[in-house]
Amino acid sequence: MGKILLPYLTNARGDLSDIADDIQNAVLDVEEFYGDRLRQPIDVIFTRALHEIAIPEDGIGGRAHSSNFVTIAFTKTSAPSRQLIGEMLCHEVGHAYRWQHEPEWADSFMQKAILEGISICLEAEFAKRSKAKTFFLETMQNRYKDIESCKTLIRNTMDLWGRNCNYNHEACFYTGNHSLPRWAGYSLGYMVVSDALSKSGQNIFDLATWRYSAIEYQFSKMLPR
Repeated sequence: MGKILLPYLTNARGDLSDIADDIQNAVLDVEEFYGDRLRQPIDVIFTRALHEIAIPEDGIGGRAHSSNFVTIAFTKTSAPSRQLIGEMLCHEVGHAYRWQHEPEWADSFMQKAILEGISICLEAEFAKRSKAKTFFLETMQNRYKDIESCKTLIRNTMDLWGRNCNYNHEACFYTGNHSLPRWAGYSLGYMVVSDALSKSGQNIFDLATWRYSAIEYQFSKMLPR
């Protein structure tokens, strides 16, 4: 059992018995990754009951509800590896980590993108320990390597939503639309936060505690000319 991440498995019918050991080990891996940076314990529910929020290609998904409550969901039959469970858990705990240090509310599209970008960068740092990566993380990193795709994504997201507070969250962050690819908001956030990391020389644990305004100023430097 974790000491700072407190796992609860909804396993009354044995739904998670086949991956229970990998879940417990992933919890320990993520605890080691964050070390003593987490200020309070975090309850983590692992379940197949919320399979609709899982990413089909990875068989796992998650939600961070507050600074001390995270949910990790699996599809009905998936059995992700210890490493992939750890990556997803690291991502969601990343939100809780930020909120424990900086409880600023994300009230615009850009701020929500930055919030997700922080967790993706934490997930990417965690993933360095293994060659295995989630389909989600691979997608983020492959888009970032393609400069022209980056410019197109930035232009399209900003033309549609900019720093608007009344954006289409489903289209921006999940499904995409005729102008945006799937997970566009996540990709934009990853680009902005990665750029801020490069320019600031900070590590991701420190940058994750910055206020949004301290990260947003970097965005103008990324706009296509």
